[in-house]
Amino acid sequence: MTLPAAAEKRQFVERMFDVIAPRYDLLNQLMTFGIDRRWRRAAWPPGTVARRTRPRLGCGTGDFVAAVAACGARPIGVDRSAGMLREARRRLPPTR
Repeated sequence: MTLPAAAEKRQFVERMFDVIAPRYDLLNQLMTFGIDRRWRRAAWPPGTVARRTRPRLGCGTGDFVAAVAACGARPIGVDRSAGMLREARRRLPPTR
């Protein structure tokens, strides 16, 4: 496998995340030995720097968006990968 040319990298990365979106959380948990869940819990308790700075991250499959919402905030999930957004919409309850 060869790496794509510079002009094609964005589309390559987007397609890659579209493909892995349904399995992303499992893969992330396995590759990090569960640390991914711990950093999400540590990143968003009320009053933390993350809460005051309003981080702008790709929402991925929605885990962090759900954690933020659980603290009473109204997060907006944005991601370049349509597959990741589909997975987040599938998992998260609809908002009003």
